[in-house]
Amino acid sequence: MKISTFSRNYLKRTKRAYILFFGLILFLSLLAQIVLQYFIHQNKSNSHAINIAGRQRMLSQKILAYSLELQLFNSKKIKNSLLKSLIEIEENHNDLIYGNTRRKIPASFNQVIKSELKKLEKKLNELIEMSNCLLDFCRKDKEQLEKISFIARDYLEDMNRIVYYMSNYAQRETLFLSHLEFFFFLLIVIAMFFELKFIIFPFNRRLSVDIERHMSLVEKQQRIYQLAEVGQMTSEIIHEVNNFVFIIYGTNQILIRKGKENKELKEILPFTDKIELGANKIINLCRSMSSLSRINSISNFNISEIKDELEGLLNETLKKHLISFQFTIESDLKIRSSKGQIIQVLFNLIKNSIHALEEVEEKNIILTLFRDNKIISFIIEDSGLGITEDNAEKIFSPYFTTKEEGKGTGLGLSLSKKIAIALGGDLTYEKGKKGARFIFSVEDQ
Repeated sequence: MKISTFSRNYLKRTKRAYILFFGLILFLSLLAQIVLQYFIHQNKSNSHAINIAGRQRMLSQKILAYSLELQLFNSKKIKNSLLKSLIEIEENHNDLIYGNTRRKIPASFNQVIKSELKKLEKKLNELIEMSNCLLDFCRKDKEQLEKISFIARDYLEDMNRIVYYMSNYAQRETLFLSHLEFFFFLLIVIAMFFELKFIIFPFNRRLSVDIERHMSLVEKQQRIYQLAEVGQMTSEIIHEVNNFVFIIYGTNQILIRKGKENKELKEILPFTDKIELGANKIINLCRSMSSLSRINSISNFNISEIKDELEGLLNETLKKHLISFQFTIESDLKIRSSKGQIIQVLFNLIKNSIHALEEVEEKNIILTLFRDNKIISFIIEDSGLGITEDNAEKIFSPYFTTKEEGKGTGLGLSLSKKIAIALGGDLTYEKGKKGARFIFSVEDQ
């Protein structure tokens, strides 16, 4: 199926929008991964720092315990353990303030915690100085140990407070990370929602409509091909019927002549009249149908010929539906145009009027003709229900029909308008006094 320019532009716009949204979703996903990985790494580092701070609490508790033990037992082993604990607590303290890449310890969380840790440096230095002096035996053991215990207890309390601050800060960071993760997730969901609403769903709907339209066109084209084949067969049948009718007509003429010559055969003359009448009707009908098959031929003809052929084609249908048909023309109006195409259009318009009169009691069709210089106009008016305003705007569109399924192809008025334009005229609709009113004009060539 050939895609229109509008459809191609629509596909281009849809493709650009889809790529844009896809790129946006991809960008947001990558950005979310980068930011989240950074914060996850930061949280891991902070967790490690909190563990070191917890280690500081434990070491301060050990120092406090060693100092109390030394007050009771003057043991070299306890002193060495105290020394090791002091060295480790000092190293950890510096790493918590300034960070240590080797030990994967980040710099302090924020300035508040860093400031609190720096305040502890004085106490830590004093604790180390006293402990070293104790280990070097420069002061009295008992007095020194009491001071060490006091400072260690004070340092432990401060470290408890700092660990609490660090834990709270880490919890806030974790909460912020979860909010940030939800924010990126929400952005991606919103982008996907807009992509579905404004790109995917409209494209699917349009695609479904195009597929249905295409299938409908295929079905209607198949029907047209079938109608064309039926038309070809009908033309051949008409030709054969016409041949047989001429045989019947000729034989009937022989019977009439014999009946007039032979008195004994006079009884058959009334029957021969009926045979002749029926044969003439069939010949006229075949002639009218043959005219329809020669729709493209341009010739000079009298309008009365159109009247005769239309009556031959429609008389039986008009009588069957009890429809009054009036065709008012000038007696000797001759034009040059395609008689077959004019008959085809008028035949289609009158058939539509017959269909429109099925549900009304007063059944009238009036066909009038007037000439304005080289333009000859045929006005077909019926007493039906007319056409609604909505349908009036669409009646000349291909495949549009108000008839029930199977009773019309929706091509009659569309083709009729094309024929009228090709003949130098037009086909228009306007609301009549009672029903529909069509004006079909052609040019006298």
